[in-house]
Amino acid sequence: MKKSKPNTLYWLPLLVGFVLAFGVFLGYVISNDIKDLYYYDQSSESYSHGIGDVEEVLNLLDRKFYRNVEKQALIDDAIYAITNGLDPYTNYISPLNMVGSNESLEDSIQGVGVELFRINDTFYITHLSDDSLLLQKNISIGQALLKVNDVNLLDEGMTFKKIRQEILRKDPVFLTVQTRDGNIHEVSLNKRSLKNDDNDAHFLLNDTIGIIKLSRFNNKSYERFMEYVESLFEGKTSLDLILDVRSNPGGFLSEVMQILQQLFHEKDLVLLSTEGENSRKRVFKSRGNTFFNIDEIVVLVDENSASASEILSGVMQDWDRGVVMGDTTYGKGMVQEQFALKSGGSLRLTTSYYYLPSGRKIQFKFGTNLGDSLEVFKSQKYLRPLNDQSHIIPDVLVSDISSQNCGYSLEQLYHYSFGLKKVETDVESYFSSLKLPSDFIFENSYCQNEALEDLKSILNRRWFGNSNELKRQLLNDPIVINAVDLLKIESDLSTFLRSQKD
Repeated sequence: MKKSKPNTLYWLPLLVGFVLAFGVFLGYVISNDIKDLYYYDQSSESYSHGIGDVEEVLNLLDRKFYRNVEKQALIDDAIYAITNGLDPYTNYISPLNMVGSNESLEDSIQGVGVELFRINDTFYITHLSDDSLLLQKNISIGQALLKVNDVNLLDEGMTFKKIRQEILRKDPVFLTVQTRDGNIHEVSLNKRSLKNDDNDAHFLLNDTIGIIKLSRFNNKSYERFMEYVESLFEGKTSLDLILDVRSNPGGFLSEVMQILQQLFHEKDLVLLSTEGENSRKRVFKSRGNTFFNIDEIVVLVDENSASASEILSGVMQDWDRGVVMGDTTYGKGMVQEQFALKSGGSLRLTTSYYYLPSGRKIQFKFGTNLGDSLEVFKSQKYLRPLNDQSHIIPDVLVSDISSQNCGYSLEQLYHYSFGLKKVETDVESYFSSLKLPSDFIFENSYCQNEALEDLKSILNRRWFGNSNELKRQLLNDPIVINAVDLLKIESDLSTFLRSQKD
């Protein structure tokens, strides 16, 4: 399927995800039974398969090599060599890289409240989580961040991850910034707790339909989900729900399983199982104890919906509980557990597969160990034929409408945005009349309109917050509009699902 340029709803949260405030990194989905991030002390275990040879080589290098070598670096390299190529997800985290390694799965993190965007070799401040505090320190949008503590951010090879690790290393944090007129000064900031759900959204689309967007399944996602549902249900006895997990890379298995419990009114339905050659089978069933009468459900997915997002959409599809709409998902259906090592590092190890209620797997085919299955899978309630084991293929395929890959520069848009002052009143009129400078060159009018929408997103998020911008975009999102239309036309989605049986 042809992939298109994602609209702003997707690139914006990912783009600003490289931040000091939120420390986001995507793609790790860690689970073990109902506790997903599982630390295991292997000091009591003993292994003999070649470990003596490794120790012997290290000892010889330590005693006989012509120059001194960093032993931990050699150990790290050896472990990387062992784990690389096992599968796409097993990986080693060295003691040095453990700092902040699990932040994307936490509801709140430590930070200084500054978000960055890299333009050429310079990191610029693009968003402040607390304007009043940071303005008192003479920090503002558009300033260049030159140093964090004693680390020069202009050095070759500087990354967002290195900056984040340096911020976590000490408190207070010293930032050296350069104003737009060239003045350089240093400020000190104390780290504080910052919310890590800034890319979630929830609101009513009309009197009968609500929408919840979950950006990941972190350690408080179920709690947040219930807060969102309670807010939507205020004064209502039932509600249809659009659940948006597009660009959601996954997270804790326990969180998505608790959310699924609230979407199934029946008891003892098998929702998911996990099993591996060296891991016992675990089966998760519904409890039938729901707190709100959520009626019809549409789940929105795309090619960046992975793991826990695929569990949610796959379970809904297998039990004919709702309609899955959007694009084919990523295809990540293997369980990782995190084992703590005595060195202070850890090993994220693939231990088992996820199995959906129909018996199918989510995992895409890689290497030679996953052959194509000839087995035919069907949904549990209406016996609809289900697509192959890799990925979740939606019931309603709706790809991103935008089809052109415009090559305009986001760096140019950010530079231009730094010079625009916040508008406090009549914002809609301001945005409707907003224009780009004449020296911005575009291939065609479509690309010019795309750039203008991106600029509006940058400004709206900066001035009024991410939740405001997410709501604006979701209200105008063609796929959300399609989901609303489906719910309006099909008052009972079971009729629509039954029609797919043949």
